[in-house]
Amino acid sequence: MDILRTITHHHQHHQPVNNGKMCEHTHHRPTERRRGKSEDNNAHATQEMSRIITDSATGKCYCRGKVLGKGGFAKCYEFTDLSTGKMYAAKIIPHTRVSKPHQREKIDREIELHRALHHKHIVHFYHHFEDKDNIYILLEYCSRRSLAHILKARKVLTESEVRYYLRQIVSGLKYLHEQEIKCVTFICRTLKADGRFDE
Repeated sequence: MDILRTITHHHQHHQPVNNGKMCEHTHHRPTERRRGKSEDNNAHATQEMSRIITDSATGKCYCRGKVLGKGGFAKCYEFTDLSTGKMYAAKIIPHTRVSKPHQREKIDREIELHRALHHKHIVHFYHHFEDKDNIYILLEYCSRRSLAHILKARKVLTESEVRYYLRQIVSGLKYLHEQEIKCVTFICRTLKADGRFDE
């Protein structure tokens, strides 16, 4: 499990959402008498991905949205706080994927390290909680498209753009070293080109 998911070029402020409608698609209206098997599967998947999740410790309810990415142990989803409309990137880790003691220790260590980090070029750690099925790690949500999308569309970056991103990477890495986090396996999404960036 990666300890850091990204180094971004600035904090993303949450975007207001329409609280009354954010999860309307979980309530399906009656459909035609005949639907193909693939339609039924898709409808089930949409409903499952958008279900309401409650943090029993705080009483907060979240609406789980679309998948943002996935890794070895977890998938990352859009997560919306239904009381405030604030959106997060939630890393969801099934307990079944970290059932061995050394796997659980790795996740606990990731949480311990990430929650202590506060830097404008490192995705902010907000909160974590568990239920009987999963561990939920709530991180800063960056709503714009990823550097990978930019590279796919444009093929190359200009020299000035490369300098712009590298300054941020070096700034984030310098901070990590100052925190004595020197031998940590983490994904720098700029370097790996698979992260989500703000414009």
